[in-house]
Amino acid sequence: NVGLKVIERLSPYHREHRERSHTTRQVTRWIEQSGGRVIRRRFAGFVPMFSPAPLAQVMKAVEPVVERTPFLRTFGCAVYVLVARRDGQRPR
Repeated sequence: NVGLKVIERLSPYHREHRERSHTTRQVTRWIEQSGGRVIRRRFAGFVPMFSPAPLAQVMKAVEPVVERTPFLRTFGCAVYVLVARRDGQRPR
């Protein structure tokens, strides 16, 4: 999420605790380098925490569209959930 990247750079708390988010590409690369394979992906969380109620209501209304649209979800969603497995393992 672009907003999270800005917060990571500007927030003293985030800088002090070295909190960082990672791109979906980087997470996938780490999984593949360790012998895994991503078998399912989901994006969620277009509405930022602590958004004013009127803004949150509008964003929540368009959230499903953002979560389904590749370009929008990559830059707009704050949560990336994936299921991965190593070859030979069955997903649970």
